[in-house]
Amino acid sequence: MLRRVSDDWLAHKAAAEKGFSLGFFDEAYVRRFPVGVIEVGGAIQAFATLWPGAPGSELSVDLMRFSADAPKNVMEALLVHVMLWGRAEGYRRLSLGMAPLSGFERSAVAPRWQKVGAFVYEHGEAFYGFQGLRAFKEKFAPEWEPRYLACPGGLALPRVLADISALIAGGYRRIFIKAAGPPPGRPSGSVLNFGRYAGWSLGEIGRKDIDYIEWLDRTPIGRQYREEIDAILRAAGRRRSADTDSTERRGLFRRR
Repeated sequence: MLRRVSDDWLAHKAAAEKGFSLGFFDEAYVRRFPVGVIEVGGAIQAFATLWPGAPGSELSVDLMRFSADAPKNVMEALLVHVMLWGRAEGYRRLSLGMAPLSGFERSAVAPRWQKVGAFVYEHGEAFYGFQGLRAFKEKFAPEWEPRYLACPGGLALPRVLADISALIAGGYRRIFIKAAGPPPGRPSGSVLNFGRYAGWSLGEIGRKDIDYIEWLDRTPIGRQYREEIDAILRAAGRRRSADTDSTERRGLFRRR
């Protein structure tokens, strides 16, 4: 039921499933935490996964999704119920998460990098929903606290921001790309239950997008598929065999 709601939510979004610092739908992950749901006529219309802190401390909202036919303001109702549940369980605070780029100074004398951030916040709604996210969370009168990114200044900042966006999206080309859709067929290997290729087997992904396989190979979430990924990359010529590597290393230090 939660998968259906999540897939419906993704189908109506401009960009693909995210990850890293943002929650993404993974059935094993979702089962590990409490989940708040709204049901209409016995069918789940919205859900939110929760991060419970120590008793008496903070409760955090992670993944929030709703179906296209859900009643209006269903997420507001869900969060109200989450707050009431959290208070009954002894939690003192509820964290709604961040509102990226919403804290930049809007001034003619602001530094150039702040002006860039403010521009993205104001004009990047189609790709992330910066203003909509801030407006939604403002409804609950939160106490906003700043969060900072420590990085080199100057020309390094745009590259740092691009790298973070790529890490969240699963690659540079996927920053603005939607989910891949249904698998093409002829499945082979493990089937992913996360990311833009959720529902696809590793073999299908390898035939369609070998760059994604290479990205998955570099991430912690890909460790469980290490042997399969290794075989796919070798078959595609993206990774040399151990025998070839050993021969070339000996050749580098051959005697004259």
